[in-house]
Amino acid sequence: MGEKTEFMVKACHDNYPLQRIGEPVDIGDAVAYLVSDKASFITGINMPVDGGAAMVGRLLNEYQ
Repeated sequence: MGEKTEFMVKACHDNYPLQRIGEPVDIGDAVAYLVSDKASFITGINMPVDGGAAMVGRLLNEYQ
């Protein structure tokens, strides 16, 4: 792993609520849910698949 990549992994671990970098399967699972019968009554949503980064960003902006 390069120095920049190691820094990014540490930053994610330290700052994201889920403490890891997302994988393609994380996006795939969200898509699979949305196209499944389990989501048949959903007509439109914003669904961040970001390990909680959007939530943390909003919280930080509120306290600045």
